[in-house]
Amino acid sequence: SAARALNASVEAGARYSIPQLPRASSGMVGGTGRALGHGRSAAHRHTARRPPPLMTFMAVAALSVAVAHSEQRPWVDTWSTLKLLGEPYHENLATANQAMNVWKYGASDPGRELVVGLIHRYGDMDRRADDVEYAIAWESDGRTLLEVQRIQMSCPGVDLVVPNRGPYVYEVRLQALPWSMHPECSCISSSGRPCPHGVQATMTSSAAPWLLQSATDSHFVDLENEWQELIADGAVLNRLLVDTSAQVAAAGPRPINAGSGVPADADLACPGTRDDLLGGQEVTRQRLVDSGIRLQNNTVQGKWCLVRRGGCDETAKVKLCEVSGAVGTIVVDHGNFEGDQTIRIRYNRAEGERAQRPVLFVSQADGEELFRQVASAGNNVTVSLGPTIGGLPPASYSEGSGIIVHTMGLNTSGLPGGVHTNKSYPNVFGTAGWVEVSRVRDLLFACLPSEGEIRIYDVSKPLVDIPYLGKIVARCSRSGMHDYRVLDYLGPDGKYMTCLVDPDDTGNRLFYYDTQDPRNPKKMVEIHANWEAAGDGLGQVRPGGQNWQYHLVTWHCADLYCGKNHGDGLYFLNTSNLSLPAFKVPLPMLSKGGFARDVACDHLDAGVCALSLTWDGLVFVDAGAKGSANPFRIIASNVGVAPWSDNYIPHWQAYLRMHSGAQKVYPSRLWPKKWYVEHSDFSIRPLRLGDAIRALQLTEVFIAEVKDYNKSVDYGFPGPEFADGTSAFAGTGGTAITKDPASCPWFGHSGTVDVLECMDKSRCNVLVNGWDCCKPMGGRGKCPVNHPKMCASETCDGEHCCAQDCSDKGGYLRCEEMECPWLKPTDQNYVMECRDGTGCNTASVGWDCCYAHGGRARCPANFPLMCMDTTCDGGDRCCEEDCSAKGGELGCVLEGSSGAGTSVTQPPPEEGSRRRRGGRNDGEDGRDRMKVGMPIAIALVGVAGVCCCLVSALSFLLIRSRRKAANANAQAIRPGNADASVVVGRPVDAAGGGDPEAVEAAPGKVAPWSAGPPSVVKAPSKGPL
Repeated sequence: SAARALNASVEAGARYSIPQLPRASSGMVGGTGRALGHGRSAAHRHTARRPPPLMTFMAVAALSVAVAHSEQRPWVDTWSTLKLLGEPYHENLATANQAMNVWKYGASDPGRELVVGLIHRYGDMDRRADDVEYAIAWESDGRTLLEVQRIQMSCPGVDLVVPNRGPYVYEVRLQALPWSMHPECSCISSSGRPCPHGVQATMTSSAAPWLLQSATDSHFVDLENEWQELIADGAVLNRLLVDTSAQVAAAGPRPINAGSGVPADADLACPGTRDDLLGGQEVTRQRLVDSGIRLQNNTVQGKWCLVRRGGCDETAKVKLCEVSGAVGTIVVDHGNFEGDQTIRIRYNRAEGERAQRPVLFVSQADGEELFRQVASAGNNVTVSLGPTIGGLPPASYSEGSGIIVHTMGLNTSGLPGGVHTNKSYPNVFGTAGWVEVSRVRDLLFACLPSEGEIRIYDVSKPLVDIPYLGKIVARCSRSGMHDYRVLDYLGPDGKYMTCLVDPDDTGNRLFYYDTQDPRNPKKMVEIHANWEAAGDGLGQVRPGGQNWQYHLVTWHCADLYCGKNHGDGLYFLNTSNLSLPAFKVPLPMLSKGGFARDVACDHLDAGVCALSLTWDGLVFVDAGAKGSANPFRIIASNVGVAPWSDNYIPHWQAYLRMHSGAQKVYPSRLWPKKWYVEHSDFSIRPLRLGDAIRALQLTEVFIAEVKDYNKSVDYGFPGPEFADGTSAFAGTGGTAITKDPASCPWFGHSGTVDVLECMDKSRCNVLVNGWDCCKPMGGRGKCPVNHPKMCASETCDGEHCCAQDCSDKGGYLRCEEMECPWLKPTDQNYVMECRDGTGCNTASVGWDCCYAHGGRARCPANFPLMCMDTTCDGGDRCCEEDCSAKGGELGCVLEGSSGAGTSVTQPPPEEGSRRRRGGRNDGEDGRDRMKVGMPIAIALVGVAGVCCCLVSALSFLLIRSRRKAANANAQAIRPGNADASVVVGRPVDAAGGGDPEAVEAAPGKVAPWSAGPPSVVKAPSKGPL
């Protein structure tokens, strides 16, 4: 009903166009930025935000000095650009993995772009047999999507791989999984093994066999464990490894020793009722054996056990047949129902149960015919199924395996035209766990779970040949929440690297390989991304930042994973030095149940990235482009508003929010700061009725555009943190940052096992010379490659420790701890370290002992914190156990930072000031200065008061004209969302090595990845009011 209501509003022309409200430019952002003008035209929206012309003139004339520093806040405009077909087709996006992308050139106009993706047409939503899948190309003019090409896939359960550039897409058959809706698509035919599989019945009274078609078309069996998780035991059709062929026998009368409430009807095979331990889902084989319950007369021994549905759970029937000696069970439906029917058979893993004997489920019509034939005197009925037994294929099915290459959008001459050609490669491999194409090279990576390897193929000329190049030996599977499992990129040293993202979903691992020569991949680095959870929840890993330097990592935690509500941060890994600790951009706007679903960076300005937050909406991150005043900060948001947060989802089922709202995001190739966003419409009622297909409708695509973002303007939003929760860029101002961590000499490693690099650049072997070999050379500069991290703890030979993990050694050593020595106290009580390196004991020579030595550099161990106040002992900074009464703890803002204030380095005491023990300045000098300054201060206050009156009067007129709109929007602010626009990142340098994805490869040719940077289209930015 929610989906239909949304359809009706879209058809009525009520498009969602939702800019964020302009925000105040100082400090944190308050509220969610409620959108203006639901259903209004763009002209109405902009008019609503614009003050009257006369008021604008007066405001500019009177307030130009007061607000010259202000800037229009970035805001987000969103609108619906595509709605898939509804009744009677019921089309949905099927864009898991790499099944959707954006190409640079349109089909009819090179000035437009193509959006290419996979859709699934359900048709009758209650039946699987009529499902169809299509690869579709939509042409975009930046506002709307128009379908220009549609290609039917060979089966309704395939994977489509859409690379970052055209004109080729790759159709792939996937390995069958327990939850596969179309396991027939995973059937690979060979000599004597037809596809799809079927169920065949033969009778002695008739020479002609007949097919039990309902077992493949409409009646299905799922196997599950005691936690209601689907399992992949080979006991159902399409997963059998060997044939099963046996005669059929009816289950017969009431079982021996059955419970007292069991119906006496024949062939029900119920050991108990649904309400007891013998007839419900929890029953085990051993319990039936211990209870002595069996079918009578051994009629099913060595035969198929034919039972009727009803009276007890199907699990109890199947297990009773098994303990009675049957080779398998055929469950007959108890009515002729419309649509597909499914039964679930539960096996208790804790009791050691495995599904080893086949289970079939057939329609009432097929079943009654079996009962009739079995009851016929002298007639033996045999049912056969397995890998050598073929069946009738669905209408949309055709045999296939390996890879089918399709051209889309461009014809073979490389010109617009949309001519479709294809070529099949059935012998490349059978089925795959997943397949992805590199974003920077003509390489295809294919996960083959049965082989335990990831193969690499050359797809530079896919209509000619797809030659095998090499392989990475690694377990892999299609499990896990992330869509992308391969991130191929050009490293800072000019060599190609490949990151495998937790390829087997076995513990949040990132594996980095040197694939400069894809025929011989070499594993270089393994990272345990345990920043939010140790074993699960790892989401997308995508490139971004200046020269695509960073890998951005999201978390798919929500309420089901990671043991917490959600993954509440976006993490950055620096590929120029993977030994650097990851740092985190907090996402405080995430609500319970939502998570960071996907992230994608602008192709034209890789420093701006879109992050989808499912039910909560969208945020946009400045990911580190050159010249940005907002490094690693959220610059705009579209959260808590339609269309993302429309669906009603009860708070006690908040985990379902991850299926609603903004899903995957794709950046435009032609228009900067513009993204295509998949929208999921979720309805709770169908889910309560067990109908997940109707509950989850992925039928709409929106465009989201960031407007009025000027990267040179400091918006003053909070900065990122290290993965351990500490501030990555510590300081007193909102935008103050430290030096680039890569400039700290101890970041990175020496590049050699067991070899230290000292501060004077000399090197020594710790096994030969000992771990203290760098002491005479100024100390340790870089750690050995086998102990690559330098830790904050100085307990290793009197120096900072080298380790693989610094969690038990004070954490990672950061630049501030050397550049700002006051962050770490001395190791002795009452002993201070002065700025010239000398030490002094305050207990014997007094607290002003550092005055003659440039001031205090480090506080004693028993008063470890250096405070902001300079009121202690002659104007020096105070050392305390708690700085709350002394102006707060002194942070660290290094020289040359982009902070708003001056750098907080230790100023020496003023030479001309008088001092006395106790820290008070000489009162006489102070009073003299006050006498001179007071009249000036009073005069300034008077002038300021007059100006404030004028400003207040004009501001009152402005506020009054906009109060009505402001009040309406204030009602829309979602409680608890105190920051709808937090900032993060350095934007991309227009001349800093362009995005290799922007270089288009002509059909059949390798793209020149070393080509120069693409041109950058700069979005206009508004000046101050």
